[in-house]
Amino acid sequence: MPTNRAQRVGFSLLMAFAMVYGMELYNQALMAGGLVTELFWTPFADIVPLMAAVIVLESLVGGRIAHRLTFRLLDPAKSPAPPYGGGRLRGAWMDG
Repeated sequence: MPTNRAQRVGFSLLMAFAMVYGMELYNQALMAGGLVTELFWTPFADIVPLMAAVIVLESLVGGRIAHRLTFRLLDPAKSPAPPYGGGRLRGAWMDG
């Protein structure tokens, strides 16, 4: 996660770009009846104003609400992190 202002700005720009591009591409694919190669360029027409809206809303509203909810719902004292498993993934899909 970002630790200083420059990292926060860069992270916000990258995340806003990924979210806006992905959602616009998904919407265009739904309207076109499927995903075709020509649709990959269409989200770039509206990406700058939508990214600005996403960053403003996230910084003014979403970030503060998410921060409050996270620390209200997840208390580290009540549910500590699980012990380190030695770097080996464990799950039902793995053998041994």
